[in-house]
Parts: sequence; structure tokens; C-alpha cells
Amino acid sequence: MFGVGPMEMLVIAVLALLVFGPERLPEIAGKIGRGVRELRAATGELTTEFQRAIGEAQSTIDDVKQPAMEVRQTAESALSTVRLDQVEPPSVDPTPDTPSTVARHPNGSNGAQRLPTKDDPLADLGGFDDGRPTSSERSAGSADDAP
Repeated sequence: MFGVGPMEMLVIAVLALLVFGPERLPEIAGKIGRGVRELRAATGELTTEFQRAIGEAQSTIDDVKQPAMEVRQTAESALSTVRLDQVEPPSVDPTPDTPSTVARHPNGSNGAQRLPTKDDPLADLGGFDDGRPTSSERSAGSADDAP
């Protein structure tokens, strides 16, 4: 118990006998015994309370689990009945893209998302830039600026 061996227990008993004396030692041992008994009772009550709370939580989980499984089965069966070929494709506007009909992105691009490259690893963050040109725009601009 508590990693105390027989030799340590003997040393504690001799020290207690010397400190408290033979008259008060039985009284103190009784108090220690009552304290240990009360501690065990309290831990037993806590254990019982935790087990009850865990049982209630488990029953709540079980109560929710069954309807959730039914909803999942219903959704899966409904999904299996829907066929993708029954869905009509979106209509395409035959008018060409003119500057007045093309939506512009806040950074001035045509809204097409750029993919990151080795030279510009943050290209996909085009809408979040601080107004500075990207590395690809800088390299294109420097080629145009060269005499």
C-alpha cells in the first residue's frame, strides 16, 4: 500500500510510539482507522455516482443511436433511388463573354483561380493579396519594361 514496505512501517511505528507515547498511541491509531474508513466510504460513493452518470449517458447514447441509424438508412435508400442521369445539366448561355458580361474579381483578374507554382506558391490566395503584383506578374512586367 502506497509503496511502503515492512521496514518503513516499523520505522513509522517506532517514531509514532516515541512521539505520542504508549498512552495516546491507541487513540491515534483509532482516529487513523476511522479516517481511512471514511475515505474508503467517500471514494465508494464517488465511484457509484460516476458509474450511475456513465450509465445514464450510455442509455442516452443508445436512445439517440437507433433513430440516427434509421435516418441514415432512409437517406441511403433515398440516395440509391436517385439516378444521376435523371438530373438535367445546367443550361449554357450561348452569348459570348463580353467585357460587360464577364464578372471581374476584386484583384482585376477574370475570376479564374490561379494554381500555386514553384515561383508563386501563394497564387491561389489571389483575393487576399495586398495589391502588390505576384511573382508571375512581376516577371511578365519586367520583360515588358526591358528596353
